[in-house]
Amino acid sequence: MEYFKEKYKTIILVILLLGGLLAGVYLVQNQQIFKSKASSEINNVINVTSEGGRVEYQGNKTFKTNSKRINIGIKDLQQIKELE
Repeated sequence: MEYFKEKYKTIILVILLLGGLLAGVYLVQNQQIFKSKASSEINNVINVTSEGGRVEYQGNKTFKTNSKRINIGIKDLQQIKELE
């Protein structure tokens, strides 16, 4: 018991270093892919137009218009797959 009282700082430091080493090895082995949220918004992927009315993007994949006739065109199929 006396040994642990004298050496507890060293033991804690060794445990922290080993934990940091294990965390570093784990993080290096797992690749993280970052996707830009701004470039894959739904309004960048599709083209929404209306006949006789204005179309407004409200966010959260929602468009608003007063027109009953709208046209939806797809700009890039690959970006739509990435949104899922």
